[in-house]
Amino acid sequence: MMDAAEMEWARSVVESMYADHPELYDRYGERGREKCLEDNLHHVRHLRTCYELQDARFFVDYARWLDGILRAHGMETEHLLDNFRRMLDTVASVSSLSAAERTWYTSCLHQACEMLRVRQEG
Repeated sequence: MMDAAEMEWARSVVESMYADHPELYDRYGERGREKCLEDNLHHVRHLRTCYELQDARFFVDYARWLDGILRAHGMETEHLLDNFRRMLDTVASVSSLSAAERTWYTSCLHQACEMLRVRQEG
């Protein structure tokens, strides 16, 4: 179950993305921002499940699937990469995660970013 610190982590990532890329709001509006938060909450849930399963492929497969969905809706792989990089940069600040969870989430996010980077390069 997601706790308040994990929810705040998701919110902070979205705030950071929209602060650095105001064109996202111009393009997608408030509904896009809400959808982005929803997506980030899904990212956190998938990371939690991946940790519980001790299966990093679960998160990498999720990232591959999500990238396809987002690209079909006009987003670019770079948007998801940016999102995951922001999660990587801030995972250490999620106070409710154990050291083992932080390490696992970091590894999964790194693997997903690498898969997306390779995919992006074609």
